[in-house]
Amino acid sequence: VNNNRFSDVNLFVVFMKLFFAIEMPEEVNYKLRETLIELKKADLSASISKYHQLHLTLVFLGEKTQEEVEKIVEEARAVKMGKFPLSIESAGFFPSEEYVRVFWAGAIDENGELKLLHSKLCKALGVAPEKEFMGHVTLARIKARRNLNKLIEIKKKIENGGFGEFEVEEFVLMKSEIGTNGTEYSKVESFKLS
Repeated sequence: VNNNRFSDVNLFVVFMKLFFAIEMPEEVNYKLRETLIELKKADLSASISKYHQLHLTLVFLGEKTQEEVEKIVEEARAVKMGKFPLSIESAGFFPSEEYVRVFWAGAIDENGELKLLHSKLCKALGVAPEKEFMGHVTLARIKARRNLNKLIEIKKKIENGGFGEFEVEEFVLMKSEIGTNGTEYSKVESFKLS
């Protein structure tokens, strides 16, 4: 007789770090790539985004189980919205130039559709929308102030430029995993906009 009451229970629950995002077309990423190259040359104390993983985060969900993922996918399928144009231009820092933690390229959403998609998705998932949601593509996460003057120069160079416009036709659920080459993102599910 097996007296181990845990013998049929899976004690190892696998958690995945998840977020919803918009992927950008190759031509937009290619223009952003030049800035990533400049950031690498600047010898910053920073984690520079990888060219093939650039994206615009819609909603960050944190760690979820496989069971929760199935429910999240179902809830996201309920979001109904049409395609819309979006352009990537400008640049900035979070939270401020005096205390830089994130360097980003901005998403220009003239008709408010990106913000609307964020809020519809939050509502479907039962999470509070960000009060100051601002679409952006993270280019670098700053760890320390080394060569910050070079970063400010790069920002000035690109803040009035454009990286391209495209039509948002879908949003995606992505997972983030720590691999041998740092953080890697992979697509879990896609959701088409009508």
